[in-house]
Amino acid sequence: MKRNLLPALTALLLLPLAALRAGDPGPQLKVPLSGLVAMGDIGFHRVDGGLAQPNVDDLNRVPGIFGGMVVNVTWAQLEAQRGVLDTKIIDDVLAKIRLYNQANAQHPLGVRLRVWPGPNAPIWAKNLGGAPVTVLHKDMPITVGRFWSEPYRTAWRDLQNRLAARYDPEPLIREVANTSGSSITDEVCLLAGDKESVKNMRAAGFTDAQFQACLWESPDDYAGWPSTRVECVCNPYRAIDSGKTRADSEFTLKLMRHWRQTLGARGVLSNHALNQPADHADIYDEMRRLGPPTAFQTHAPGGLNWDGALRLGRSYGAQSIELWSGTKFGGFEKQDPQRLREWAALFQPTQ
Repeated sequence: MKRNLLPALTALLLLPLAALRAGDPGPQLKVPLSGLVAMGDIGFHRVDGGLAQPNVDDLNRVPGIFGGMVVNVTWAQLEAQRGVLDTKIIDDVLAKIRLYNQANAQHPLGVRLRVWPGPNAPIWAKNLGGAPVTVLHKDMPITVGRFWSEPYRTAWRDLQNRLAARYDPEPLIREVANTSGSSITDEVCLLAGDKESVKNMRAAGFTDAQFQACLWESPDDYAGWPSTRVECVCNPYRAIDSGKTRADSEFTLKLMRHWRQTLGARGVLSNHALNQPADHADIYDEMRRLGPPTAFQTHAPGGLNWDGALRLGRSYGAQSIELWSGTKFGGFEKQDPQRLREWAALFQPTQ
């Protein structure tokens, strides 16, 4: 009988390890964001050294409608001096969100933390492995570090580990955005595609193969966040090795499968260009096939079919959809509160 029990006991002991290898989130994983999420004003990211200013003011004007908000903060704001972490900007806005949640206990906010590198990385990081590289974004020059290089990535991973040590236990922060290697926006697969930018990056040592390897390893950058979901933004990869840009959706689809396999339910597959009609139906179909958790961010307000986009996102099973913020951009603040309530109702379970 003892010999018969041994295989069964061995199998039971191996079950937790097998579950972890399969991406099982474990009992401590935070609930993903749901409903409408305020994106926050991101005008700062188009300026070298631009400063994020997260606040809850716009949500206080439409209380009880949104399910979450993005807390945008730049790498330079967090680590102006290497190794010295300053989280006051995060702590201050979390304190305001707690006050909001006390006043709106039936509809509290959760947080997606989004740290911006690219032109908003600290000067010391931009100089790792060589001088900063000049690229264009929206026809305006910005400088970025060698985001594909090992020294830069090591510094970024160290930042994430120290942020995670502080905020993975924080229940308000349910998700952290994967911005590893992002340059011109928070979308990791997008690269500056104009002729001058491509020339400058290639002269600095950039290759598609090296950067794609960085993206493939990016889930490891968030190993320190075991209970927090990681938003993985999926766009067609913009290849530039030839000197011209080429969309490589096949790489993105493989990357999505890798993220889901590696992170399991911790990975929130996302796209930041939701519109109706859809521009990236192949990516959306793969998001639906791979299953939840999934999320979207709407296309920029110019040319956005607001109602069609929200309904399309829900048809693909998104648990949350970020709405563009900022009155000067034509963000959600320009929408009638009743329309916002109608969109929020799209996320309510049907009877």
